[in-house]
Amino acid sequence: MRLVVIIATAGRKEIVNRLLAHLESQVRPPDELIISAPDEAHVERYQPRRFAVSYVFGKLGLAAQRNQALEQAVARSDVVTFFDDDFLPADDYLERLEAAFADYPDGAVIMGHAVHDGARNAGFNFEEGLAMLRPFRAQAR
Repeated sequence: MRLVVIIATAGRKEIVNRLLAHLESQVRPPDELIISAPDEAHVERYQPRRFAVSYVFGKLGLAAQRNQALEQAVARSDVVTFFDDDFLPADDYLERLEAAFADYPDGAVIMGHAVHDGARNAGFNFEEGLAMLRPFRAQAR
């Protein structure tokens, strides 16, 4: 199963690269990760160790950026998932996603479970987010 992750971003290049480094610890890494940004000023090129990264530029706005990246991903993927640029998945997130689609091959959407949602309060910094994932990291190994 070919799995592609799409991340739309604007003005948050430092956090995006921290997220990409975090994704290196996925039990099942993505086959490709597509970053969609308005232009190159919004990203720092990342040198992945475990997955391919490509960039698409030109659109501004979450839906437009996601759609622009989706146009690239559709022809070369079986499963596409979208991550916010400040989302921190558990290390087994993509492995579980792949297993869910294997178990339900006619499925079109798989819903995950947010352990903590910073959108409902003042939010969390990157280190706080990683600390919240620590109990789940032990389970993923």
